[in-house]
Amino acid sequence: YTNTLSFFSRFYFGSHYPDCKPEPRFFTKILLDFKVQPENTLMIGDSINNDILPCKNLGMKTLHYTGSDAFQPIKQSIMELTNE
Repeated sequence: YTNTLSFFSRFYFGSHYPDCKPEPRFFTKILLDFKVQPENTLMIGDSINNDILPCKNLGMKTLHYTGSDAFQPIKQSIMELTNE
């Protein structure tokens, strides 16, 4: 178990928003809430259609998590974002 909660200040769940994934408005709201540009964000998702493609179309960095991947590539991607 790797504790990742310290990397995040908020969580957004598609089931809590009327315009949920894969609607671009869902992801745009998150970008606006955090006042960040798409190119400075990383979307980690398990669904190509609901997570990865919509975020790539908005210009976000993406990481497709299949469940079989080790956590290390995800941690590395997060650390690269924080060190830029």
